[in-house]
Amino acid sequence: MVVWDPTLDEAGERDQGDEAGARERVDSAGGATGAGCIKVCLRARPFNAFEKEQKQHENPCLEITSKTNLVITNPENQEDREMSFDRVYNYLDTANEPAATQEFLMNDLGKEIKDSVMDGYHGSLIAYGPTGSGKTHTMFGTSGAAEQEGLLPRMVQAIFSDVEKMKQNKVDQCRIRITMQYLEIYNEQIRDLMSPDGLLAPPSPDDDVRPRKLVIRESPNVGVFVAGLTDVQVTSWDETNEALQSGIQKRAVGSTLMNDTSSRSHCICMFEIMRQMLGEALEVRSKAFFVDLAGSERTKQAQTSGARQQEGNHINKSLSALAQCVSALVNIGRKSTVGGAPVKQHVPFRNAKLTHLLQEALCGNSRTCILVAVNAGANSYWDTLSTLQFAQRAKRIQTKAVKNVENRGDLMKALQAELERLRAEVSSGHAQKDEVADLEKIKTKYGSNLEFQLQRAASFQQKKAKILDGRGVSPMALNDTVGLAKSCPHLLNICYDTHLAGCLVYFLSPDVESTVGTAPSCKIRLAGLGMEAEMARFSTEDGIVFMTHVEGRVLINGSQVQEGKKQLEHNDRLFFGFSHCFRFVIPDRMETGDHQESQAFKMRMSISAVREVVPEHNSVAYEQCTFLMRQLQGVLGEVKVRALQYRFKQVCVLVEEANAITHEMRPHSRLEFTPEVATDFSNQGSPEAIVRLRSYP
Repeated sequence: MVVWDPTLDEAGERDQGDEAGARERVDSAGGATGAGCIKVCLRARPFNAFEKEQKQHENPCLEITSKTNLVITNPENQEDREMSFDRVYNYLDTANEPAATQEFLMNDLGKEIKDSVMDGYHGSLIAYGPTGSGKTHTMFGTSGAAEQEGLLPRMVQAIFSDVEKMKQNKVDQCRIRITMQYLEIYNEQIRDLMSPDGLLAPPSPDDDVRPRKLVIRESPNVGVFVAGLTDVQVTSWDETNEALQSGIQKRAVGSTLMNDTSSRSHCICMFEIMRQMLGEALEVRSKAFFVDLAGSERTKQAQTSGARQQEGNHINKSLSALAQCVSALVNIGRKSTVGGAPVKQHVPFRNAKLTHLLQEALCGNSRTCILVAVNAGANSYWDTLSTLQFAQRAKRIQTKAVKNVENRGDLMKALQAELERLRAEVSSGHAQKDEVADLEKIKTKYGSNLEFQLQRAASFQQKKAKILDGRGVSPMALNDTVGLAKSCPHLLNICYDTHLAGCLVYFLSPDVESTVGTAPSCKIRLAGLGMEAEMARFSTEDGIVFMTHVEGRVLINGSQVQEGKKQLEHNDRLFFGFSHCFRFVIPDRMETGDHQESQAFKMRMSISAVREVVPEHNSVAYEQCTFLMRQLQGVLGEVKVRALQYRFKQVCVLVEEANAITHEMRPHSRLEFTPEVATDFSNQGSPEAIVRLRSYP
């Protein structure tokens, strides 16, 4: 769950005064050093279909009153609290300002951070908020839809555009190189999302076989870094995007009740930009940090258990450490009530790997922005309030950003001196060989020239391609391998495990009829629960793909397919039996990337969303439930009725599958599961969806 700081309410008025004073002092002393407070912006996501079904959009707990102010209302007692931030982005179209799109965020916020990085300052963008609040969408956006790209791809593309302009203006006299690192913190372990052959670091000098865990190091000359993390030079947005998409597939995500694709890890993507004029010793070196924090959640509300609950515990623990660091940083420099001396405050950065890596972004040499994502629904009031309280404290943290211009020769001398000190400590038993080896790699990185870095990048790509070829995958030659055009329609699998979603591709050749079933003659052979010998046929007429139902359970977007041909549309969801789900893709349509299509793509890649779409007329039990709820709506209230219908719809699908499993495993037992509604009218309790098991003689 989101960490709540109880001291915030006690000292609310005092904190607001301290905040104003802190920002005034920083503004007067900022100047060329870039000193300032962390910038905190807020974005509330629009209501989803389920929230609209529950009528939450009619009485939101959040009201945006201006570009910097909002009011949050407690739905229980209607108590209002007014809060202010550096920027508040509207999620609704209003007379004063339209809803903030991804492009609007880039122009209003992303461009400012990008310009700082290109000027030689370190810049950090941190997305924070509860699970399901839209952090990952804001940071990464939707793949394949240009207008839905997040801040990270937009800012990186803008950086490469600026680099090209600089090269043209300097007539190749300016050498620029950009390196990229990509990691996640999962269950308090660091995993390399760019490593082509695994998620751990290369073997240590003492062990040439077994990879070692990635560890965090600190150097007085280069700051905090992750030893052994893959660091590759990128020369274009295409290269960068390929690495990002590969990392996204490796990233740990999972389904909870609150979010079908909940991020189960903290993700950090870092770009380092180094530029130097030919013939000059000075080098400008700046870093851009993009941090997508995992969503905080309440275990009871998310209904997680087992591995998911353990993941949630680690997430909440690291976010608690972040809250502790924020509280400690706010108190730094505050004068004591006794004697007026500044308070000495220890900041526990090392309590978690997340805070250790964010040390520079939170209080050091960086221009930092925390983008807070929240949900305006009344049911999310307490999570939203806790998030806003955290944000109010964070905006009073002061950083001291400076332009990073240094002499490469001086840096090499300093790193060499540090290496000699470490080697002496190794001899005396006060340091390990790994520390020396890790610092030597850092020295090699900053001491090498552009040509060496390009060779390393080429070697990395060759190694990656070789590993993929060894696994039976060729990155760009899949269509060429099967002899089909890249515009050929195909089926992509949808899977509970998002790492496996989209990994199976079935091309629907326009020249050959494709059949689906368990029979050996079927072109697409699928086995599993509810599968028949031949279930459907695919054919192409004048460039349009049709599906003909043969037999068995075949659904299109949740509706049972009847006899006859059915024209397929791009992004249609197909369900065969109970085990196989696919998304129909027309590549030419996918490249257009309009807004509605990008949203559909996001929703339809979730198998949970597929299973929730149950045709009402196909289930007698659901029709009976709907009839009963209409009769009781005046007694129970519309909210309870809609919530029950939503749950009962899910139960109907599971009951249908349970009966199929029972018939398959115990065909002679005559057992049947039936969904029913139970409610206690005497106590006016909420109705519940239950399942009854019947045994027939």
